[in-house]
Amino acid sequence: PWIGEPVGYIVGESRPQEFTFVSHQDLVPPRLEYLVVPGVEEGGLGAREKIDVLAQVGRVGIDSSVLSPALTYEETETILAGEFTLPPKVLVQARVVGYLQGGEVRSPRRAAIPGHPIYIASDGFLGRFFTRDVRAGIPIGGLINRTGVEVTLDPNGLRRNLAVKAQ
Repeated sequence: PWIGEPVGYIVGESRPQEFTFVSHQDLVPPRLEYLVVPGVEEGGLGAREKIDVLAQVGRVGIDSSVLSPALTYEETETILAGEFTLPPKVLVQARVVGYLQGGEVRSPRRAAIPGHPIYIASDGFLGRFFTRDVRAGIPIGGLINRTGVEVTLDPNGLRRNLAVKAQ
């Protein structure tokens, strides 16, 4: 369900609906990219299973342990002119979309553990999330970052009024 090597690792506090991960400037996924966190534990007190959680990049930021906002202009210049600097940290916040169970998208009840690897989600994995019953589905377009992933709407799942406006 994922592509290539990890693009980061979960750090800090993780929640079932969101997490933060550290990445590298050469690996950091763009905003709105889809990610997969494989093998997250899910279930109640009894039986637990491993699930693959789909998430989406919400915010990307770069932080420095050395160059803090508390420094003055002169102090910053002094640090930059010296020999000692640490590379900046790339921190990414991601929102959990859910996981698939029996063809339905579910919300996880457990958080992924810090240190867990993060990968870019494959088109096939995304297709299973965003394409409902293909026989009765109404194609509504593709994903903004993955135009090759078709998104369909299941008309049988609409329980309220729906209006579609277009030019």
